[in-house]
Amino acid sequence: DSNKNPVKEYVRSQKISNIQFIPAESPTEDHMEKADLLVMDFPSTSLMGMLCTRKPIILFCDPRWLKMAEEDLVWSRASFKEGIWRGVCFTAKQSVEKALKAFLLSKNASLPKIHDLVALNEECQKLNGEFQNLAEACNILSPYYLSSRYPDIAEFENYSEELAKNALEQAENVFEFVKSK
Repeated sequence: DSNKNPVKEYVRSQKISNIQFIPAESPTEDHMEKADLLVMDFPSTSLMGMLCTRKPIILFCDPRWLKMAEEDLVWSRASFKEGIWRGVCFTAKQSVEKALKAFLLSKNASLPKIHDLVALNEECQKLNGEFQNLAEACNILSPYYLSSRYPDIAEFENYSEELAKNALEQAENVFEFVKSK
């Protein structure tokens, strides 16, 4: 089952009695006093609160990031089949963002809370110079975060089948590249 959390399964198998499993985005204050061990999904905005404890912390890098990147590609392909060019561009951009973040997390790098593909790719390049090969794709796709979502911005973008096809191809190439790393 791809939704199983191997860290949680391992910790449970160790018969440690006083464990708190803290979902991402959950307030941690209530858990810190009650547990001997804290297990938290990562990334999480609650992590900063946990850094104040002396208790052991296990962070679990969630594999759902890459899975969601792949699902966004499926969404892009479906939008393409339906001729929703703006939707293709948005979901292609989202797929690349999640794939780049999945790579950063897989390398235990800090995860910037940004949506700029160029900046995310620069962070990836610091860990693997081959990510320079994705710079053009990131430059093409990054603007779709806003322009595909807001009509007052979208009026300056002419979404066409050709533009959508290019966005989808760029996203598929980035996803396959990241997946291979």
